[in-house]
Amino acid sequence: MTDRIHDSSCLVRPTREMRWRADGRERPGSNPGIVQVDTEDSHSQRVRSRGVDCLRVFNPFGAAWVYFRFQSDAGRSLGAVRVCVEVLCEANASLWIEYDSSDEAVSTVPDSPGAFKLTPATAFENTGRWVRFDFDLPDANFRRRVNGADFRVVMGRKAGESMHIRSITVVSSASRRAAETAPGRQERAVNKRRVTGLRRDDRPEVSIVVPVLDQLAYTLQCLDHVSVNTAGSYEVIVVDDGSGARTLEALSEIEGLRVIRNPANRGFARACNRGAEVARGQDLLFLNNDTVPMPGWMSALVACLRQHPRVGVVGSKLLYPFSNEIQHAGVRFDKEGVPYHVHQFQPADFPPAQLESEVPAVTGACLLTTARLFAELGGFDDGYANGFEDIDYCLRARQTGYRVLYCPRSVLLHYESVSTIRGGERQKILNRNRFQSLWSSRLEDLTGHLEGVGGR
Repeated sequence: MTDRIHDSSCLVRPTREMRWRADGRERPGSNPGIVQVDTEDSHSQRVRSRGVDCLRVFNPFGAAWVYFRFQSDAGRSLGAVRVCVEVLCEANASLWIEYDSSDEAVSTVPDSPGAFKLTPATAFENTGRWVRFDFDLPDANFRRRVNGADFRVVMGRKAGESMHIRSITVVSSASRRAAETAPGRQERAVNKRRVTGLRRDDRPEVSIVVPVLDQLAYTLQCLDHVSVNTAGSYEVIVVDDGSGARTLEALSEIEGLRVIRNPANRGFARACNRGAEVARGQDLLFLNNDTVPMPGWMSALVACLRQHPRVGVVGSKLLYPFSNEIQHAGVRFDKEGVPYHVHQFQPADFPPAQLESEVPAVTGACLLTTARLFAELGGFDDGYANGFEDIDYCLRARQTGYRVLYCPRSVLLHYESVSTIRGGERQKILNRNRFQSLWSSRLEDLTGHLEGVGGR
């Protein structure tokens, strides 16, 4: 078996993606396609804030906003799009996008019906963290009618107060649907090399549980890297959460794979719990299907679990697929009790992220725990819907007297937010409210003694 190492040219890529970054570095092979534009009511300067190169934007007359336009006519053919914005949450404020649309009922500019249409605003709190917000523009019709630009990102601030923005990514909704429902070139490329060598031991040491809802190209890529980069005794259980026939057919052809099917999408917690019910390993490794495991990823996790007393949960170092920056190196809480990823956006070799450490929680994108503890705690809490299940589980483990470790020797790439369908802002609020009602009074007792926890 030959290890497969990180070669970004071979990774699945979102199609029709355009990206702008404040530091000028684009993903290899991506189409930058977008430029930022200064105007009389939007002034910018490149700065470094919270360890990240970014753009500081302010408006002397009102809310902080920044304009963007496409470099060519490519933006006109995109149709419905999703715009992903990375900003620094440095105040209690809200964020939205004003864009050029085909909705003629919008009359902000009488001579240009459809211009300056507003998306719903997303409110956020002052966490001091960099956060990505996604906005869907179902009727985008980019004609540079937003003060000479195609859209602007707006943060509700007072006149002269600034906004810090790191990146913009625009993805065609048609491309996202095609990736989910039609045989694509990327899936055929993955199929050509086939997924081989998955182990299916009768008495495995580790059961790898992968919840899946379509996204076949990512799933095949994940399983392929599991097959070539995983040593030791294991089995792989895919819990399908209502995928289409093409996904089920492809999965059925993979030798050694156990497939459990749910008739409909039941969410992350229930899918993982279903996989745990049929697992035969003494340890459970929950793995998102939009991850790409690197050589030695599982054996490093198992070693952490075995070598330290009273360790119940172990998590990996996760990197963004094309920038080689840290996405996750453990989860901690700010002074308001809001969880955040440690060392996010730092280089992969950032020295503090190379240290094995005890943390309050780790992400469920790659989480190892013992089957005995999982059963003792009753699995993931299905009162959440695709959010906070992993953090809640880690806190329950800590409450029972177990430790949670971050293992830097276990490395995976993670696309993030591909593997599950999120429930929108309403569901995020419900998840957060449930978490706070259960844990806000106990966070300090459970995590306050750990370095860097309970304040920033």
